[in-house]
Amino acid sequence: MSTLELVNPDVGLGKESPKIRVLVVDDEANAREGLHDLLETWGYEVLTAQDVRTGFDAVKKFQPAVIITDLKMPENDGMTLIHLLRDEQLMEHTHVIVLSAHGNIEKAVEAIKLGVEEFLTKPVDVSRLKILLERIENRNRVYEEMLLLRDKVRKLGTFGKLNGSTPKMKAVFKQIQVVAPASSPVLITGESGTGKELVAKAIHQNSKRKDKAFLPVNCAAIPASLLESELFGHEKGAFTGAVGQKLGCFELANHGSLFLDEIGEMSPDLQSKLLRVLEDGSFRRLGGKTEIKVDVRVIAATNRNLEEAVEEDGFREDLFYRLNVFQIELPPLRERSEDIPLLIQTFIEEFNLKNDRQVKGLSREALKTLKRYSFPGNVRELKNVIERAVIVSQNDVIEPEDLPENLTKKAQRAPSVEFNLGMSMEEIEKEWLFHTINFVNGNKTKAAKMLNISLKTLHNRLNKYKSSV
Repeated sequence: MSTLELVNPDVGLGKESPKIRVLVVDDEANAREGLHDLLETWGYEVLTAQDVRTGFDAVKKFQPAVIITDLKMPENDGMTLIHLLRDEQLMEHTHVIVLSAHGNIEKAVEAIKLGVEEFLTKPVDVSRLKILLERIENRNRVYEEMLLLRDKVRKLGTFGKLNGSTPKMKAVFKQIQVVAPASSPVLITGESGTGKELVAKAIHQNSKRKDKAFLPVNCAAIPASLLESELFGHEKGAFTGAVGQKLGCFELANHGSLFLDEIGEMSPDLQSKLLRVLEDGSFRRLGGKTEIKVDVRVIAATNRNLEEAVEEDGFREDLFYRLNVFQIELPPLRERSEDIPLLIQTFIEEFNLKNDRQVKGLSREALKTLKRYSFPGNVRELKNVIERAVIVSQNDVIEPEDLPENLTKKAQRAPSVEFNLGMSMEEIEKEWLFHTINFVNGNKTKAAKMLNISLKTLHNRLNKYKSSV
């Protein structure tokens, strides 16, 4: 067998700190030593073996991340080594590169089917080998980071799918622990997509009611004319189409928890009926005469500022104070971007299971892109992005090209506003207001939060500047 020949031998001669472990298996001494010396100059920890049996024994002791094996060897060849590794289930986290002096298509196909990383012909293209090893090293790093994140997720498992390790989320977890054992109402506030229903579920699951029903109702998704029947039920003949008796959510959730999402969208008439249930636990079905008593814990949520809604007569003041016994405010994702890697790993594991995929994590470039994006849709948007990426990814690592194009474009151009010298403070404020509103696609509630002013103040200033146009 010929000695190892190198194509472009000047590539990557810089000495670096030790990286991953590489095992070289080749019966030709010159070939082994040539690869050994080259890989060491790249900073890898290298061990060599002269035959398949010695190499297989070395795998268990040396635990290499990469095995580079010659295909053609006396007695047992490289394919024998691959079969031994597969039989011992050592291929999952070990990357195998096969070298051959003769390009054998059939052998190459067979090797790839068995899980081999790459099939290279001699003389070895050093540039290609170096790129291949760096790619493997990067994937190993991603896998190690994924294991650390998975461990973090398990430690935070008390609150189900609600994850986070930033101070703001730790404060939320503390509030859940404090309020869960009680029976008083809870008001959860925060932008759309921040995970308000997950908080409600965590409160229920950590309460004495955890073995009873948890019923979610989206007050904005049900027409006002039907929401009363949905909550309180109705008797036969109560209205056109009421062909039978129906139990409402309050009865169905008796001794459990009722989650009223988007409570700010409830009509004034229904607000007064809800207030009565909260005060004495009794109500009548629509069209009914009998008082029904229930023991239901109400957890409400809204993305509106209810205090401002009260001031504008859009929400009952007495109901607001009854619901607001204990308030938990969820931070938007842009205020806890350090949680993004943890959330991503949670979603990857969820969608791997759902779609029978084996994605290990994100490349550094993909993670940087996601961290630069503002996520106006918060955690819900991030979850949708990761679900798509897991499905479309062709590798076990998500790359920037697996992310939605509109996201990568927005992440590349950070929003900025230019002001000219000599502009008045009023002109600067006006520009700042309108640019912020444009940035959040016209959502004034989000704009007010970003500007750290009340929604009422924002409306007043907008009216002031519109009237001056």
